[in-house]
Amino acid sequence: MAAQMDCDDARSQLKELERQRLALEEEAAAIVSELDGLGVGLKDSLVDAEGYPRADLDLYRVRSQRGRHATIRTDHKALMKKIEALLPVALAAPPEDQRKTPPPSRSVKPPPAPPSNAPWCSITEVRASSPAAEAGLRLGDLVVSFGDAISLAQVKPFVLGHVGRPFAVWVERGNNRVKLDMTARTWAGEGLLGCRLLPLQ
Repeated sequence: MAAQMDCDDARSQLKELERQRLALEEEAAAIVSELDGLGVGLKDSLVDAEGYPRADLDLYRVRSQRGRHATIRTDHKALMKKIEALLPVALAAPPEDQRKTPPPSRSVKPPPAPPSNAPWCSITEVRASSPAAEAGLRLGDLVVSFGDAISLAQVKPFVLGHVGRPFAVWVERGNNRVKLDMTARTWAGEGLLGCRLLPLQ
């Protein structure tokens, strides 16, 4: 019982850490976008050709945002270490709701039918050795459903709520609809999936 409680507690902590990670990444992206919009970026010089502070910039704001970005990078690395440490504990036993599920029936069930809705995004990148690559996702696949998500806006919250738990991804590949089994998790690269999704126009 104690081991089960440890697993449940680890999953709860992991979900909170993933929420924090996502918030840090979104804040960092907003800072980069703001500084790029000012034409200064994270490392461009803040003095002009004559060595004077640039008069076209709010230097205090730029320095403040650069400092915050550096802090976010440090915090993000620390979060990822915590996530990596929690994963073995969180995956040591099935989630609480699965432990209470009765044994499956011996009767043979027909394979699930593919969703009938149209694809809503395409896969534009699949990184090697990532969860997406291990699931069999391919460049150019058209996503029909991503677990319970049926729109791009629903993907992130769904994935964060299913870390370490397999879910089905239906893609349209050529003239066929293919079901893939994916498990979101931390890996050697960034994020939990290792793929990039682009909404269809």
